[in-house]
Amino acid sequence: MEAFKKGILAWAVVPLITGAIAILVGPPFWRLVGMELSAPGFSDPTLDSQVRFLGTVWFGYGVLMCVCARDLKKYAGAALVAAQGHAAEISITNAINQNSTKPPPNDNPGQWRAWHRFLLPPLPRQ
Repeated sequence: MEAFKKGILAWAVVPLITGAIAILVGPPFWRLVGMELSAPGFSDPTLDSQVRFLGTVWFGYGVLMCVCARDLKKYAGAALVAAQGHAAEISITNAINQNSTKPPPNDNPGQWRAWHRFLLPPLPRQ
């Protein structure tokens, strides 16, 4: 059980760091990690507010995981909600990826966003 708790805490570092970056930097950080949008897309105030909001939710997910790891029996329900939040974050990232101006390469498994292609089917383009 201790190893599981340490695994949860190790995983919680990812949303804590990436959530903080999304809050502090906003959409320009996505350009640095490979997201392809037009220049007006990155400067869109609606996108900026949504990225920062989702960064706050993602950061909160990391905090929730840290709290739940302290006593897994007591916080089992909260851990379930956190897992559902993680699934929602993956689907949102997938949706943004599918609507980018340049589709990501499908043949590069090392691409930072390629991991969720194995978890979720691609969304239809509109």
